Amino acid sequence: MLLGVDFGTCNTSAALVFDGKIRLLKEPLKHGYSFPSSVYLTEEGEMLVGQSAEYNRMQNVHRYRREFKRDLGIKDPYLIGERSISPQELVTEVLKKLKSEAAKITTALGKEEITDAVIAVPATYQQYKRNLIQKAVEAAGFSFVKLVEEPVAAAIYYAHHNITQLQEEEIILVYDLGGGTFDATLIKKQGTGYQILSTPMGLEDCGGTDFDRLIYEDIQNRCTKVLGQQLKEKSAWRNRAKVYEQCIQIKHQLSEAQEATVHIPPTWENYQLSRVSFSQMIAPLINETIAICNQLIQAAGIDWKNINQVLLVGGSCRIAGVRNSLEKKVRHPPLLVDDPELAVCQGAAIYGIDLNSKPKSIQGEVKKQKEVKPNLKTSSNHPYNFSGDPFDAFGEKAVSQNNDSTSVDDWF
Repeated sequence: MLLGVDFGTCNTSAALVFDGKIRLLKEPLKHGYSFPSSVYLTEEGEMLVGQSAEYNRMQNVHRYRREFKRDLGIKDPYLIGERSISPQELVTEVLKKLKSEAAKITTALGKEEITDAVIAVPATYQQYKRNLIQKAVEAAGFSFVKLVEEPVAAAIYYAHHNITQLQEEEIILVYDLGGGTFDATLIKKQGTGYQILSTPMGLEDCGGTDFDRLIYEDIQNRCTKVLGQQLKEKSAWRNRAKVYEQCIQIKHQLSEAQEATVHIPPTWENYQLSRVSFSQMIAPLINETIAICNQLIQAAGIDWKNINQVLLVGGSCRIAGVRNSLEKKVRHPPLLVDDPELAVCQGAAIYGIDLNSKPKSIQGEVKKQKEVKPNLKTSSNHPYNFSGDPFDAFGEKAVSQNNDSTSVDDWF
């Protein structure tokens, strides 16, 4: 038995493998298959994970943390309540939660304890981050750990379910845009399997949460002076938290509708955003993902005209502007995989069913990346690139315990 895990910036999903079958893990409070990648430390010292953390965050925001995947490897720990804790340790807490939920299933079925895990990581992760993830998984109680790149896991999922749908030598671009990272890989159909054409590439700072921030920034720019000032006040963190939820709501609405409308607290001003305006808003970031795809395609020695299909993976691929941008490049509609938020964890699980079978299905050697020190810089179009994050829950940067120059973003 093993657990395939897609640890995301905003949400984490997992698939349990037993008796050769795959079963997605349900979040016990949401009853869906995504666990919020968030934690809340109670005054009694209990670490709540997932939706439980989300339900409790409004009690004391200083005890709540999310998006720590992006801070993996930073020098100084967070101060959560009275406790100093690193992003790596918070990753461990989330993985412990997944292991605990999986154990409920295996115990009920009379199965042994889960000790194996396959964890999907961004293609951009260099060796030092891979080592941190490896240690975090081991600290969660897993004795055998295997890492697989997220776009490769997505390709494995697609190959497993669509082995007969592509012709020999056809090439697929796997475009994986999630909550906080972007990854891409190229695979080619060969016989009964697929070959990876070049080393997967990606961006560590591009995803749905960045789109949410852009909407928030637009709200601040367009709202009245009175509302803008009220949202900046440190005591207004509850209203900022509500506005954050509305930004996500707007983004989701625009995947289905041409226009979305919300009312912004505390003055309840009307805010409208059209799909066209939203697409223009996020276009610089989407263009950066396409630039990565250009590099990937060039590295494989081919051209866009050689791409037979673009496979969309990750929740942010539901956004119309993403699909439209890729359709312009390949001149035919890209394919949105079923349940794009769950493809990677299931691909990781399939990969783990028989690790020795990987060369038969997905071939290709991923180059070991040179180990470097953590680099917290972001791309030129990233919404972090201004003084002070407007999406900060407290109206100011929440700095690390030692209050040095390294700060971490704390928003809802």
